[in-house]
Amino acid sequence: MGNYPILLGVDDGAVDGSGQAQQGCILSVTDSPLNRPPQFSSDPIVEARIGSDYAYQATATDLDHDNLEFSILDAAPAGLGITSGGLLTWEKASLAVGDYPITLKVIDRNPVDGVARGTHDLQPFTIRVLPVAGNHPPEIISDPVITFRPAEPGGARQKVLEGRVRDFKFVAEADVVTVFK
Repeated sequence: MGNYPILLGVDDGAVDGSGQAQQGCILSVTDSPLNRPPQFSSDPIVEARIGSDYAYQATATDLDHDNLEFSILDAAPAGLGITSGGLLTWEKASLAVGDYPITLKVIDRNPVDGVARGTHDLQPFTIRVLPVAGNHPPEIISDPVITFRPAEPGGARQKVLEGRVRDFKFVAEADVVTVFK
């Protein structure tokens, strides 16, 4: 343990001594090596479908070659689980359509005694569960604009409305038009 001065030198064999160089440095020897954190090396699968099982094998690397252990950081949706080796699975019976934010955690453990080294990495992502594949009726997912100012008669806005809006009535008050079904 301690600090040790080192002088490195190189000589190319020139007779006049002009082909020499030196560089000094301090070598620090400690009793415990630094522990570098593991890092996720895989990209998560972010879509699942009703009626199909979901699986994602998370992987990570550790420059110290420590053993790695994976877990889900927060409460997981019903049926979602992970093995200590990083296999994230979700049983098809438990899936429900929606978006589910997940954060995986990987920690490093000493390969000799299994004690956690205290470093980790996080992988946050969202799993979007979609309906069963196939032909489904369209779904409107935006909020419509139902109040607007009319353009001059025959203007661009009026033409678009005349061609696309059906089964609605327009009620005009002053210079504002409101659409009702």
